[in-house]
Amino acid sequence: MQAICARYMAQITLPEGARVLEVGCGNGAATKLIMQHVSPAQLVGIDPSPVFIDMAGATFAGEPRVSFAIGDAVATGQADAFFDLVIAHTVYS
Repeated sequence: MQAICARYMAQITLPEGARVLEVGCGNGAATKLIMQHVSPAQLVGIDPSPVFIDMAGATFAGEPRVSFAIGDAVATGQADAFFDLVIAHTVYS
C-alpha cells in the first residue's frame, strides 16, 4: 500500500494552504502517507467507525493540521466546497 500511495500521491500538487478530506481514514495509516507526500495545511479524516477515529486521533495527537470525525462518503459532516482535495484510498475496493 505504501508504494501505491507514494506513486500517486507524489503526483498531486496543491496550492498553499490546501485542505484535504480523507474519506474512510480508518486507523490513520493512509493519513500518514497523505501528510508525508501531499503535505496539506489541513487534513480532516472521516470514518464511520468510532474505534478507528479514536485510533487515528491517538496516532496524530499533537499534530494541529490533522483532525478526525465520524462520517462517510454520503454524509461527511463537513461543509460543502470546503476542501481542495478528497482522497478515498482503498474505500471502494
